[in-house]
Amino acid sequence: MIIYSDPETNRIANEIRDDVEELGQSMGAMMGAETNADKEKAYEIAMKLHENPLPLAIDFLNRNKERLNRLKQKVNTSDNSFIELSEGVAYAVIGIINFPVNNGKMITFASDFRKHLRDPEVQKIKKDLSESAWVLTSLKQLELSQEIRSQIASLLNTISQIEKRFKPTTGCFISTYIYGSYDSPEVIELRLFRDKFLSNSRIGRFIVDGYYGISPMLIHKYGHNRLFKTLSRTLVYTAVKVIQLFNHR
Repeated sequence: MIIYSDPETNRIANEIRDDVEELGQSMGAMMGAETNADKEKAYEIAMKLHENPLPLAIDFLNRNKERLNRLKQKVNTSDNSFIELSEGVAYAVIGIINFPVNNGKMITFASDFRKHLRDPEVQKIKKDLSESAWVLTSLKQLELSQEIRSQIASLLNTISQIEKRFKPTTGCFISTYIYGSYDSPEVIELRLFRDKFLSNSRIGRFIVDGYYGISPMLIHKYGHNRLFKTLSRTLVYTAVKVIQLFNHR
């Protein structure tokens, strides 16, 4: 398909388009729609979506972000074709992310789900939600319409609400106090570290429980103190920089 007149630019654009189309058709076939998807490829994607959708989303996003970055060097980012390709990548990733989000919704519908919070399956769903939030935040780096950005914000809000059902005091109190939003990229990094590393060990869970126990009291007592805010900001900023290395290695 001819998208750009320059052969190399056109090749990169078609790699993105073909990748988005292949994923879309495979997901459509999985849902029972009539598509031209290769049956083996559709089955492979269906298994990944069922067992572990996050690596699929991350690989797809990283692969196509690299292609989009190469396109940026050749075309104007306000070019309609470039924006369509960028939005196609975002739509595809959002489609994948809906799977772990729906898993989170379903498990929290059970009236007794909090009795099973330590179960490996539940812990994996909780970790997937944190990682899903990080992937959605990464999408914001793409050239997107306001409509898609609103979809991302809505999905992030849904993840926040599901996470809060796992534990009513699950908010990152001091970090949210510093960054101003539970869904800021830095707070999402902290949540991902919590669910990916700390929640997997007894001492890590002790640290998390201690943090949630003392953090609200500190905010209530010292929240308006300038020195407290300065020290907290310095500590949290440093922690986020270190934690980013762990989260994405």
